[in-house]
Amino acid sequence: MEAKDINKIIIFFITAFNNVYEEFTDRMVKMEGNIEKMEGNLFKGDGVVILVSYTGKISGRMIINIPEELGIEIHNILTEDDKTQIDDDVLITMNEFGNMVAGNAITHVNNKYRGYNIRLAPPSSFSGKDLMFFNFKMDAYNVVLSDGKYKINYNVAFKEDE
Repeated sequence: MEAKDINKIIIFFITAFNNVYEEFTDRMVKMEGNIEKMEGNLFKGDGVVILVSYTGKISGRMIINIPEELGIEIHNILTEDDKTQIDDDVLITMNEFGNMVAGNAITHVNNKYRGYNIRLAPPSSFSGKDLMFFNFKMDAYNVVLSDGKYKINYNVAFKEDE
């Protein structure tokens, strides 16, 4: 896969996040800095982490790392609830939010790159401090997004299948 294709795919993921995020929060995100290829294999997160894997001609996973307060805010917007702390309901909502973002991104990738036939795996959500995820045999790229109120760490990893 060529570098220009990698950048396009990552931009699809960033655009998908912004589209879904703006739809629910009425806030747009901007990139802080550039898309950076990870030097090591370890991604560290705090707060709420949403992980969605995918397979096809390229396989990998996306991680969205947001502050707990933002996870609760998104949950309350989507469910019209008034939660004040992370619980199972919030994590279930985060799964759905991650699924919407990944689904939006993968639809664009599959439309642009016919024959990739990428499919999503069920999402997972975690909360806590010092969470660590290891990228096994994948190239991973980080970008920091901000809506002016919150910082979002976004990580997309993939490899081209043989």
